[in-house]
Amino acid sequence: MTGSERREQIRSKLSQTQVPVSATTLAKQFNVSRQTIVGDISLLRAHGTAIVATLQGYELEKADQPTAVLVCRHFPNEAMQEMALIIHAGGIIKDVEV
Repeated sequence: MTGSERREQIRSKLSQTQVPVSATTLAKQFNVSRQTIVGDISLLRAHGTAIVATLQGYELEKADQPTAVLVCRHFPNEAMQEMALIIHAGGIIKDVEV
């Protein structure tokens, strides 16, 4: 199987499931390393596939999901706690700028 075939199958798997899929699970399914899957996900994103990473694994971004840009000012050691609270409440962090 070529890399492009594997990436197409990863995209297909993510589109057919309602739950996040971990890189480890995908690596076992395709008999490659976890790092290969992480690279595949990066390539899929670079080519326009809207994939988000959650604590449970990868999933396709839901089109009807509301989005917001949060602007905060706090000490650096508080940033991790804030992001953990967002994730714990079911939010997805797509990008962080400092």
